[in-house]
Amino acid sequence: MATGLQPRARRERCVTSYLDSAGDEWRRRVARVLGDEAFDALRSPTIEGLILEPLYGKAAEARPRAFRQAGAAPWQIVQRIDDTDPARAGAQAAEDIAEGANVLRLCLAGSDAAFGFGLPASQAADALAGLELDRQPVEICSANGYGQDAAEAVLACLDAARLPPSLSKVSFRLDASMVHVPMVARLLEAGFQGPLACASGRAHHNAGADAVQEIAAVLSSAVAALRTMEQAGLPADRAAERLTLELCADADVFMTLAKFRAVRLLWAEIASACRLPSASIRVDAETSFRMLTRQDVATNMLRNTLAVFAAAVGGADTVCVLPHTLASGLPDAFARRMARNLQIILMDESHLASVADPAAGAGAFEKLTDDLAEAGWQAFQRLEAAGGLAAAGEDGSWAAALARTRQHRAAAIADGRAAILGVTHYPDARERPSATLASRRSAFAFDAFRDAAAFEAGETAA
Repeated sequence: MATGLQPRARRERCVTSYLDSAGDEWRRRVARVLGDEAFDALRSPTIEGLILEPLYGKAAEARPRAFRQAGAAPWQIVQRIDDTDPARAGAQAAEDIAEGANVLRLCLAGSDAAFGFGLPASQAADALAGLELDRQPVEICSANGYGQDAAEAVLACLDAARLPPSLSKVSFRLDASMVHVPMVARLLEAGFQGPLACASGRAHHNAGADAVQEIAAVLSSAVAALRTMEQAGLPADRAAERLTLELCADADVFMTLAKFRAVRLLWAEIASACRLPSASIRVDAETSFRMLTRQDVATNMLRNTLAVFAAAVGGADTVCVLPHTLASGLPDAFARRMARNLQIILMDESHLASVADPAAGAGAFEKLTDDLAEAGWQAFQRLEAAGGLAAAGEDGSWAAALARTRQHRAAAIADGRAAILGVTHYPDARERPSATLASRRSAFAFDAFRDAAAFEAGETAA
């Protein structure tokens, strides 16, 4: 596999003009009201440093760019199994399958995916015992990038069921930035056929990363995982088949949609540099924990709806919705049902999966996709030139960069340029506590980084 990744010639932009003849007339009328200099006031800067124009023309010669691996098929609905009680976890799994979930994601204690909950690896078999693992896809999120305990627990469960790993639907989501050769070799030797590693933006997004930083982190993790799996004996093309990318989806529809489209463009660049025969890659979506609130918790359902809409239209292969009460505690049956049914409604009643890349040709989305792809590629190159994500994590530069982005976002909320519905804007005077299950929550970093945290605590004037 090629390790010196260089960009190909700059992609030719599909957007040939921001303003067509009708747009020119609109601009002349605006200028009469605001004056030429005031026109800039209608442009909106993003936290990534990109500029949103007030008007875009049709994107000439645009083509669809967001394709799911399964083509026209709908995305897969993923439900989390994160209860700390084995009996309840098993019951949740059975209910989710019966009510429309396609994939179960077992979030073990200590993993980023568990958000402070989850079963220890030693009890994983208890949650898996009632499942037909040769038919039901199950993804394992382990407590660290190595996943040795989780792998051994799963192997013991399969052995008890007399089911060879090669015939099971069990796959792993080892941290792509941390996975090491012995662990990959162990899973390959056991015969698992599904994905082994996931280059996820979860930790970075929920620590404050903007879209450009998240894309760069995901790509750097993905390249590191390809190298590791190649060292474990997998050719680069087969290693790519064992890898998934994961992005967080939040309530910023424009940026989220463009982020999912852009990451596929950039993966195609990497596939070309590595001489992979196919640029296809599975891209998963998980709704943002960072955007969830503890005040006016019901508004989180609105935020989740926007996030799922953007990820689905952006071409996500799977979508996992964090229940709207997760910031408050362990979600109960109602919150879990809302997370599941939200996707079912958008898929089956709103038909979001019926059109491949609905954003194709829309000037705003095409321009934002290109700008985000270009900025993300440059950030990825800088990260790789500095030794990759692992090196940036060790020297503290990555944490410092995310902290600066968090501060910019918090300042925008504090001065009113950004709003959190139900917290900084229109708080509910009749606030009622959200219903959650009784369960001990372990400490985890992401809660401190929620956008609403300081405002809910009264530490910052809204």
